[in-house]
Amino acid sequence: DNEINPDVLGYIFEKYINQKEFGAYYTKPEITEYLCEKTIYKLLVEKINNYTNNNFDSISDVLLKLDEKTCRILFREILPNLSILDPSCGSGAFLVSAMKTLINIYSAILGKIDFLADRDLKEELNTIKKQHSSIPYFIKKQIITNNLFGVDIIEEASEIAKLRLFLELVASAEKIDDLEPLQNIDFNIMSGN
Repeated sequence: DNEINPDVLGYIFEKYINQKEFGAYYTKPEITEYLCEKTIYKLLVEKINNYTNNNFDSISDVLLKLDEKTCRILFREILPNLSILDPSCGSGAFLVSAMKTLINIYSAILGKIDFLADRDLKEELNTIKKQHSSIPYFIKKQIITNNLFGVDIIEEASEIAKLRLFLELVASAEKIDDLEPLQNIDFNIMSGN
């Protein structure tokens, strides 16, 4: 298996620098995934309940009851305007997990649109499919450019975080034609205090 595992980059970086001096520690993916599921899913449920005056209990409840209105609100209002910030992102472990968490939501919505009677949503999905040869690549690109933000005092850490997100994006391309330019994410992931 010749694939590069982006998690290895974070592990190497956080083992390489002086942990005591900089406070950098490797965080296992299981921990960041758990944190993302508990926080991001809860936030999305709260936002959906506020928009729709529903009383969903969990993200599972939302996804089981996805209808035209909920898909439209999530896809057009909530997800494009959702900002997730890791104020000490290190090499991006939390941001990668946040992306994976959001992929589940985007994928559920786009998958559901095919089964709904909403012509506007279907037309929007068809336009996306015409403009992007890979839906997984499109989803990751949307998340990286619109939803994920990070800051770290160590410049090398923020550069590795950008690289990890880029590698996650490129890994979803099945063929070279799937690759699309990624806008400059220097505003999303920055070095600073």
